[in-house]
Amino acid sequence: MITTAMGGDFERVVRESWWPDAEMIVPGGPRGGRDLAINGMDRDLAAGVRQRLRNVVGSGDVLIWETDLISPPDDPEHCPPAALWLQVLREGRVRQLTLFHPVPALV
Repeated sequence: MITTAMGGDFERVVRESWWPDAEMIVPGGPRGGRDLAINGMDRDLAAGVRQRLRNVVGSGDVLIWETDLISPPDDPEHCPPAALWLQVLREGRVRQLTLFHPVPALV
């Protein structure tokens, strides 16, 4: 499923694996449902943004994807460098996604 989502069939994955009333939250940003996630991913893909899955952690009803965001060469600041997908599940399907953009620690 992760490979399918990251490979460009995100809408199908969302429709099949998210509850119809699932909620998406972007701290400090928009809040919505499945369409917010699908439209956001479509816009990023159209702009040339790609994601690389870096890590997956799951336990019980929580699933976390850690990804690198790769902005296109002609717009290197299009997206922050990373995203963390905190997914809360119910019966194996996403009922809430909170999308974080972690800020790298200063050394």
